[in-house]
Amino acid sequence: MFKPLKKYSDLSMVYFYITLSLYLILLVWIVIFKANVPYFPKRIAQTRAMTLAERFSIGSYPFKNIIECPPEASVLNRLKEHFLNVLVFLPFGILLPYIITVGTKIFVPLAFVTATIAVEGFQLFSGIGGFDVTDLLTNSLGGFIGLWMYNTVFSKMSPHIVNRVSFVINFIAAPIAVFAIYNTVIHFDYYI
Repeated sequence: MFKPLKKYSDLSMVYFYITLSLYLILLVWIVIFKANVPYFPKRIAQTRAMTLAERFSIGSYPFKNIIECPPEASVLNRLKEHFLNVLVFLPFGILLPYIITVGTKIFVPLAFVTATIAVEGFQLFSGIGGFDVTDLLTNSLGGFIGLWMYNTVFSKMSPHIVNRVSFVINFIAAPIAVFAIYNTVIHFDYYI
C-alpha cells in the first residue's frame, strides 16, 4: 500500500506548511477578529474612541481582570480567558519546530514571543483591541508549553504517525479556515 513518509520528505513538509498556514489563519480570526462575535462592533467603537495612551494603559497591569473581578464570580470565569489564550498558542509551539529545524531552541521561542507582541501591537494601533500584558504572558506561556509538548511527545513520535495526524488536522481545519475567511470578509465593515 502506502510507504511511510520520512519526517522531512517533500510531502511531509507540505503537510506542515499547510497545517501552519491554516493555524495562522484561525489564530488571526480568533485573536484579532475575535471570531466575529456579535457584540464586537460595539466594543471596537468603544475602543477606537479612546486615545492610544488609554488603550495602552488599560492592559498594562498584569492579571487586572482577575483581581478586579467581582467576588461572586467563580474562579473558572476569572481564568477562562487566560486559559483560552494559553490554549490558542499551544499549536504554535508544537508546529514551529517541524518547520524551523535550525536553531530551534532560540528561534522557535523568539518566533511565538514576536508573534504575540505583533498581535498585541496591531490591536493597540488599529483600535480593534487593546494592548494587554496578560495576553502577552499567557500567549507566550501557551507557545512554551507547546514547545515542551513537542520536545517530550511529538518529537519522539514516528514520522509516519506525525504525517497522518497532520493530514487529518488539515482535513478538519481547512473548512473551518474557509468559514473564518468568509465570515471575516462579510463582516469586514466592523473593522474599518
